[in-house]
Amino acid sequence: MNTIAKESPEEKAAWTESLKRIMAAREAIMKQVERLPSAGKISPCPVCERGELHYTVTSNGHVHARCITQAEEGCVSWAE
Repeated sequence: MNTIAKESPEEKAAWTESLKRIMAAREAIMKQVERLPSAGKISPCPVCERGELHYTVTSNGHVHARCITQAEEGCVSWAE
């Protein structure tokens, strides 16, 4: 029995858009980082262009980031 649910076209499109936004934010972060580990912020956020994108990049290059508008406006927030 297959227990994995199939994604609807709308869910797939939302997931794809979310990944594009995260990759745009990650690219902006990595352009700013000079050494690992690192932490900082980018203002304005490269995704919503209103908030501040706060981030931490660990010594192995994993990024943890959150825009301050994420809760209210649904901007990016993720951890690798």
